[in-house]
Amino acid sequence: MGVYRPLGITAMAIALIILAPLGVIMGIIITTSLLPQEYVYQFLVIGSFIWVQSLPVSYRNPLGGTSVGFTLSDINDVISVFYLGAVVFPILSGICVLASYGLLHMKNWGRYTTIILGIIAIGTGIAFLFTFSIYGVILGLLIMIAGIVAIVYLSRNVKYEFQ
Repeated sequence: MGVYRPLGITAMAIALIILAPLGVIMGIIITTSLLPQEYVYQFLVIGSFIWVQSLPVSYRNPLGGTSVGFTLSDINDVISVFYLGAVVFPILSGICVLASYGLLHMKNWGRYTTIILGIIAIGTGIAFLFTFSIYGVILGLLIMIAGIVAIVYLSRNVKYEFQ
């Protein structure tokens, strides 16, 4: 006879299984299309950000007003965030697979792992809120809601069902 599993746990495990390949795909997309290939080569071969430069660059607002000044090190900071995403997304995908396995087998470590993923989702959602685009705000809110739902659901009476 199988393990008793509430429907919400099954749905959460299936959602994690669906999210796992998306994280790997995002890592591949970031590495192959969003990053300049010379930086990808340096990242893979050297593994550090040695090329930080401080040459001034300016952007003149075409609608008038003030121009924005930044340095190439600012651009490298943005590229560094992309690298971080290219590494973190596949790692989180592996954690999602492990958490879904734990949830499907009603293991307490699977519940804890999913709660940690929920906390990470809330932090990620907050970060998306600061993108200043409507799509980023909507995506951020959806991610935050998913994280909150996971934490609240796994912290209630269902926690007594886990081994």
